[in-house]
Amino acid sequence: PTPLIMHTVQKMGLDYGLEVTASHNPPVYNGVKLIVKEGRDASVEVTDELESCIAAITEAPKTKNFEQCLSEGIAEYIKNPFNGFLDDILAVLDTAAIRERGLRILFDPMHGSATYPLMTIFYTTRCTVDIIHSNKDAYFGGHMPAPEEDTLGELAKRVVDGGYDLGIGVDGDGDRLGIIDSNGEYITANEILVLLYYYLHEYKGWKGPVVRNLATTHMLDAIAEDFGETAYEV
Repeated sequence: PTPLIMHTVQKMGLDYGLEVTASHNPPVYNGVKLIVKEGRDASVEVTDELESCIAAITEAPKTKNFEQCLSEGIAEYIKNPFNGFLDDILAVLDTAAIRERGLRILFDPMHGSATYPLMTIFYTTRCTVDIIHSNKDAYFGGHMPAPEEDTLGELAKRVVDGGYDLGIGVDGDGDRLGIIDSNGEYITANEILVLLYYYLHEYKGWKGPVVRNLATTHMLDAIAEDFGETAYEV
């Protein structure tokens, strides 16, 4: 999943990470996603520089096999990268509170890559979990693997019918999620951001401004103003 690549680049202090992904599209749409040292998407300046380097290539580059790159120290094989990734996530969760709550969760990875990491987190925090659409499928069962209200209808119905506390759906490469509450209501991504900002500010004590992008809800601005904080739009 994309968050694993971002975490690994940041944790190891690498200059760049390259991920081959089609995101929520079938594999024929595969492209390269460039991750920079801070564990985030590359800026326009970085991609412009990369395009200039590509344009300057006048002959086919020499190639080396992976084993040769390993022996020369050009490449490094990272063993079990999920371990550090999952440990860092669990370290910032109140696992005791989740265990005490005894949540029943219905999980829909939408045939994508997030099954293993999230199931590990669910079981570590002693959640009772049922899962749908867990088989890996490059065509995502013929449906768009985007966790939105119109694609999580089955999840919402099953949450209500099964008496679950929560339904969680994630997209194909594991960097977007959709939440269904116990009443079968879809909680939008913007509402999740608002809940997170309120929780971090009021319960975790993370005082300070909020930064949102152009497409994100202005409810964050209203909450920031109520907190006496500043909202920045980027």
